[in-house]
Amino acid sequence: MYSIAQKFGVKLADLIKANPQISDPNVIYPSDVLCIPGQLPSQLTLPCSILLTPNAQIPTGIIANAIAYIGLTGNHTISIISNMPAPSAFGNYSSYAAYVDYALSKPLYSTTEPTPSWASTIDLGTLKITPSAKVRISANQDPVMTPPPGDLILFEGVFIC
Repeated sequence: MYSIAQKFGVKLADLIKANPQISDPNVIYPSDVLCIPGQLPSQLTLPCSILLTPNAQIPTGIIANAIAYIGLTGNHTISIISNMPAPSAFGNYSSYAAYVDYALSKPLYSTTEPTPSWASTIDLGTLKITPSAKVRISANQDPVMTPPPGDLILFEGVFIC
């Protein structure tokens, strides 16, 4: 990480602190993604995928992912997928929804695959996905859309690609 810190003009300690997912700063693999402190691009490089971080007590093996890309309409688009169990597994909840920056939201729909999964796609229309755009998945008590951020935030993540 030392040479990476030098290349981007940041302190090694700051680079290490910004990347807690790297257990040994002396060992970096080509697939590792690093956050460079103070380096925020003016726009995202699309496509961009993020693994959402659990924000609640999530059973082992349950994950959620969000992918930002240019959709078929030419608009910026975000697709969200997770292998969550039915919403009732988290309490008195009947639906899931995805939220982008507390503004845009859409229900997640279950698939009929042998392994349950929930997914949705949000077409941003004339809006653009910006660096630091936050995506959340919430379990909601009302089967109709609940205002952002939903009743129980299960996962969240920030696009930094």
